[in-house]
Amino acid sequence: MFEVFEVTLQGIGYSVFNLSFVFGVWLIYVINKKLNTLDFYRTVSKKPYVYLMSDIILQGLLVGGVVSLVMVGIGIPLYFNEIFLMVIPLSLVLSVFRIRFICISYSMAILGLFTLVFSGQEVLGMVLPDVETHVPSVLILVGMIHVIEGLLVGITGGNRAVPIISKKDGQVVMGHIIQKLWVLPFSIIVLQLGTVGTGGIQMPDWWPMMEYTGYGEAIFFSLLPFLGFSGYSTIVYGETPKSRARFSGSLTAAYGLLLILIGRISLDNWLIQFLGVLLMAFLHEGIYLLEKSREKGKEPIYSIPAKGVRIMQVLDGGYAQQLGIKKGDIIEKVGDEDVVGIGQFLRMIKSKKDHVSIRVVDLHGKSHQHIVVDSRHLEHLGIRVMPEKPMFFYPYDQFSYIGMMDFIKRVEDSE
Repeated sequence: MFEVFEVTLQGIGYSVFNLSFVFGVWLIYVINKKLNTLDFYRTVSKKPYVYLMSDIILQGLLVGGVVSLVMVGIGIPLYFNEIFLMVIPLSLVLSVFRIRFICISYSMAILGLFTLVFSGQEVLGMVLPDVETHVPSVLILVGMIHVIEGLLVGITGGNRAVPIISKKDGQVVMGHIIQKLWVLPFSIIVLQLGTVGTGGIQMPDWWPMMEYTGYGEAIFFSLLPFLGFSGYSTIVYGETPKSRARFSGSLTAAYGLLLILIGRISLDNWLIQFLGVLLMAFLHEGIYLLEKSREKGKEPIYSIPAKGVRIMQVLDGGYAQQLGIKKGDIIEKVGDEDVVGIGQFLRMIKSKKDHVSIRVVDLHGKSHQHIVVDSRHLEHLGIRVMPEKPMFFYPYDQFSYIGMMDFIKRVEDSE
């Protein structure tokens, strides 16, 4: 088995060192560059792009590597067909309409439907194409990708969320755009008809785990370098980015497990395969709709308060961070004076003397008292507060309707 894993990793290497992978990385770079332009107030850590892209590439390698090793190790092959190579182009075409449609779940669902509908039958004197990809294995592949993606979203989804200032019902509010996109290099095992000559690898008697019928005995298995996209997009106002990421990550992982289960029990059952293919696309879209419904049921947590100023960023290493002040806190009092607005707050911190108390209220409504020993620290707290009269507003919920060309066009316009 060690030799099999070694060859699998070599196949992943072939997937990485090709133009399709480079093109996918470029697309991700374009999207992240566009998102960076939305951060008017420069609240996101300006990590150099080389480090950001390195993180994204490594995460994609992690997903692709784990899925490839598991599918090859236990024996879950796909049936090779030329239409299988259309997954990436199809994902890119779908992403033009909505950026979230770039995810492999949508393109694979279409491919699965083609497999079930087109089997070389004759209709009105026309012979339809024979599309064969082995739907149960497709379901398991997409399921495994989303189990690991769900873990990644839950752990890293709240990082580098881009804050935006919007208006809801006339009220200034702050939300966050979370956009995660990975290009996934695979080395997948494919079933092919015919016989293999010398140089093959002898596998254990129990391998492959999934039984394949209807192909005859003249079959062999080979490894195929393959690429796919996976991604997560959302906009959140009613909770913190980390809370939304944990919720979405758990749903995505559960979705993946369900697809794996359906794939396992759907062997030789056309109806279950058909149901699984439909669920592959509609459940993925259902997660997005559930998030939107969850969002509508919540009030924005970052808004301009009736009294005080709302903190939209606490700078790393700043004095406010040392005091324990957090993003989203409201500064209500400085000394004995109530804070009523940004202008007054700025004047207050310049006029106060030593040993000044600051009262803040956190996102849960709890009050905290902090003592500033040196008045010079008041002028250098290391915070940014939400603007009462922003110069720019991001249309509420516009992100849900953005497609790939919007990212590319707007980045070109900004250059």
